Amino acid sequence: MKIDQLSSGPPRGAQAVQRPAKLIPLFGGPKDQLLDLRPPATEVEFLERQLEPLGYRVRPEEVGGMRVTAIGRGGDAVYLLAAPDDSNASSLARAGAEFGAARRVFVASDVGLPPSLKLAVSQWENDGVMVEPLRWDDLAGYEGAQLAGLLRLPPVGKRRAVAGRERVFVSCHPEDAAWRELIRKFFHPLRPNVWDSTDVDTGANRPQAIADAIATTKVAVVLVTHNYLADDVLMDTEYKPFLDARDRKEIDFVWVAVSAAAYDLYELGPIKPFNDVKTPLEALQATAPHLLNAKLVELTYLVRERLARTNNGEERR
Repeated sequence: MKIDQLSSGPPRGAQAVQRPAKLIPLFGGPKDQLLDLRPPATEVEFLERQLEPLGYRVRPEEVGGMRVTAIGRGGDAVYLLAAPDDSNASSLARAGAEFGAARRVFVASDVGLPPSLKLAVSQWENDGVMVEPLRWDDLAGYEGAQLAGLLRLPPVGKRRAVAGRERVFVSCHPEDAAWRELIRKFFHPLRPNVWDSTDVDTGANRPQAIADAIATTKVAVVLVTHNYLADDVLMDTEYKPFLDARDRKEIDFVWVAVSAAAYDLYELGPIKPFNDVKTPLEALQATAPHLLNAKLVELTYLVRERLARTNNGEERR
């Protein structure tokens, strides 16, 4: 879609809903350098009212020096941001890489996009981000499932319908979140089976949600760093349950050497890693980024193959 093309309004026959208050973008003050592009509270309340009963999360998120609103779950989430005025849009172009390739971003306003934001959006699209403009009036003309369809949100049922052991659990330390997000981009063709701890619903019992996810995991992809191995809680709630399930031949356990660590001092020692521990992913990122991409493509195909196996080790037909 062209960045200066705006949607033409709700579908014929759609029931109009009350228009949220006029857009008033808020921007960070001297003590807060993050550019606040979240919709106003009335807009967010409207989204929550329409989408959360369907199972979608509406939450604030920080991306590339901006505060935006994320809608959805984990790697399936889309971003919604309020178009800033020209005076606040000059530093936005670099944020495209932070959104992530194949991520969908909606830019909402009462009028068209300011010229400098159009330049930023062009850069985002060059980085592979899918950008679509919206008018607030058009957004308010949709309800429930219609609004979810407008925002291209995948049906929640697809993720929750994963039955038995059909899940890919990406396990990593919070300080290594950038690696998790990078790998989830490569795992995009494996959706909706991919899951990680950021998919735990707000207010849910987190340990129980993680235990439930492990119980439906077919392939555990563990991103091992010194941070991961030094985190006793993570080791007890994810790492050790994975190993127990592996010993029972219930899951495929794939561990990835992300950074240098004393791997042989842990139970990982006898388990063959996905990659050479002498050349962890961090080393490839620093010296040979093209080889890093190739390695992550290889990991994607490996996980896809493991996911396709039956419990007897045979390929699904």
